[in-house]
Amino acid sequence: MDMRRLVYPMPLTIEDRADLFEEWVEANPAALEEMEQAALAIAYSGQRVSAKYLVERQRYEGRAKLHPVPFLDVYGNAHEYGINNSDTPELARFLKAKYPWMDIQLRRRAHE
Repeated sequence: MDMRRLVYPMPLTIEDRADLFEEWVEANPAALEEMEQAALAIAYSGQRVSAKYLVERQRYEGRAKLHPVPFLDVYGNAHEYGINNSDTPELARFLKAKYPWMDIQLRRRAHE
C-alpha cells in the first residue's frame, strides 16, 4: 500500500483521521462495497441511513476481511487504524458525496 503519510501525532487530529480514513477506503474496497450496498438498501426502503449502524453491521456481519492501515506515531511506535465509531462522520460524508440524494445525517466529526 502506498501510504501518503507514515507518521502521525497522537492523539490523531481530525485531519489525520480523515487522511487515514481515505487510506482505509483504499485498503478495504470489499468492505466498503458491502457497506455501500447496505446503505443503498436502507435508502431505497425510504429510511434514513445511519453511518454508525453501517460500521457496526460491517464489524459483526460483514463478510469482507477488514484490513487496518498501519502508521507510526512521532515516537516511532506502530499503530493500526481501523474504522471505528469516531469515524462515522467520515463515512457519512463519503456516502453523501457519492449519493447526494441519500438521506444520511451528517454529524460533526469527533473532537471538532
